[in-house]
Amino acid sequence: MGKDRNLTILEYFEKLQIEYFICEIRRKIYPSPVDKRYYKKVMLMKKQKIDDISQRNNLDSIFTNDEVRIDFQKRVYPDVGMPKFDLTEQDIKYYYLEDTDVRVSGEKGILGKITKADLEGYIVFVKPKGVSKDKPFPLKDVTRIL
Repeated sequence: MGKDRNLTILEYFEKLQIEYFICEIRRKIYPSPVDKRYYKKVMLMKKQKIDDISQRNNLDSIFTNDEVRIDFQKRVYPDVGMPKFDLTEQDIKYYYLEDTDVRVSGEKGILGKITKADLEGYIVFVKPKGVSKDKPFPLKDVTRIL
């Protein structure tokens, strides 16, 4: 998310909370136990810093106020499609990983599993629950269930 050197304390505080949820998503989508441990560790460090700033300045945070938590989650977690932050190629690959549970937006709100992803073609093949054959859907309509 860029450099933090010229941010005010309040801007830094908000950025830390957004970054906390970015790490949370990455911890959930990355399949490697090493990556999961890394993001869990980063989340803990960010939580400590958020708590410190919150206590010193008497500010509500994602850990002290449910409304604040929901607001920041909405800034990062997707309603439909991909998360709302700058994703790396690896993030996108793992977000649309084969055999993950997804929701497809549209007329029926289909739930199913990814059978394959053509990321260059912006297509994900999903096998809807109760159906024997997979179907192609645009990436923008497929949301991973986290």
